[in-house]
Amino acid sequence: MTLAWFQSPSTYRPTATEQLDDRVTWRLKVAAPGTAVPYLASFEVPIFACGETSARPSDADELRTQREARVNAFQAPEKSRIRVALAADGATEVFFPAFRNPGVALMMVSVLALWLGITMIIFEDRGPLIFKIAWPLMDVLLASFTLALLLGSTSAHARNGEITIVSRLVGIPIRQRHLPLAEINDIRSASGMSAGRTVYRRIQIHRAGNEIVSFGDGIPDSIEADWIASTLAKAVGLPDDASARAKKFPNRPAFNEYRRSR
Repeated sequence: MTLAWFQSPSTYRPTATEQLDDRVTWRLKVAAPGTAVPYLASFEVPIFACGETSARPSDADELRTQREARVNAFQAPEKSRIRVALAADGATEVFFPAFRNPGVALMMVSVLALWLGITMIIFEDRGPLIFKIAWPLMDVLLASFTLALLLGSTSAHARNGEITIVSRLVGIPIRQRHLPLAEINDIRSASGMSAGRTVYRRIQIHRAGNEIVSFGDGIPDSIEADWIASTLAKAVGLPDDASARAKKFPNRPAFNEYRRSR
């Protein structure tokens, strides 16, 4: 059995149905991928503001400790295509290669081919002008995303005091971002792209001013994603674990969901 704990900050608004123009509704989506009988359901959950009990912080701390223990004990499996190593200058390098998720990339190729076929039909059958404008724009977006999945790679070079992120296409650098430690609040993993019922993870750098820099999308294992984020955080010079960073930056909780299995 899997138990889930969702800890939401007290600043989040509770359920509100009094005013239709300012309605707040909370929904819980539950999915069981990979089972003999796939399960997917959505539930509306009423959330009310109430006083905090002593059990809530202790339970959250316990789950956070368990999660961090799994992250700290993690060892990258041989099948992982993401490479983490030390560079010649002592920095930590994380390399996200191109075509690291073949299934997702090939699926996008199929979707792009289908979309291009629909575009040809629209122009051959003299479809509405709005379709002739909107459909090619979608073609460009899908083609860009597919090209990034097939040929795009990203590397992160982190050492005490700074991190440099380089995005490449066919091995050619197309974008480089250099962030000093003074501008970094936290480095963590977050939900990224999804394919079917699989939600992949990505790495996020939270900067001052609520700016977020995301990279490395397509990490299938959430523990591996947290481990990569923790490794980069340590290399840059942030506190060693998510709990310490949460204390340093109380408005940016390191985890908003904890799971425990029995």
